[in-house]
Amino acid sequence: MKKLNIALLGFLLLSVTNAFADTGRFSLGLVSSQFNNGTEIHTISEANNPLGYGLYLGAKMDEHVSFGFTGSYLNGNLKNQQGEETSYRGQAAIFLYPFKMAALRPYFSAGLVYTYQSIDFSNAKNDQNHVLHFRDSLGLEYNFAPRLAVNVDFALYNDIFHVIGTATSVGIRYMF
Repeated sequence: MKKLNIALLGFLLLSVTNAFADTGRFSLGLVSSQFNNGTEIHTISEANNPLGYGLYLGAKMDEHVSFGFTGSYLNGNLKNQQGEETSYRGQAAIFLYPFKMAALRPYFSAGLVYTYQSIDFSNAKNDQNHVLHFRDSLGLEYNFAPRLAVNVDFALYNDIFHVIGTATSVGIRYMF
């Protein structure tokens, strides 16, 4: 799936020749994320090779600050192949855009992530968890049309004391 995300981003970046400024106060987007666990003890997921998909809703306060909410879904087989994990995640975050270079805008985001995690074991009692984590990320956004942008980012998930995992995400947004 990483290859598909990279191919999608590459196609979007290479298929345009002009750079445009972003317009619109609100935005709606799609995101795909590949998650990786921090350690065997501190984990973001029990799934083997977890991949999530989601929907993004955002509001721009000014050219340097926006707020967003991402809802995502993750489903995958457990690392030991003895069951399946399904997770629903909601993230509220602030995005800071320190500067802009033509159509490229680097950003930093920080927020809280609520996760409802259901683990269905093949031969044992099921397990459900409600977890709150912090998420910090660095990313780059590219406006390839007047109201369309793609972005990539790298995020760290933590529980204040430990890094529990990372995520690499690719997204596309429509601004209105």
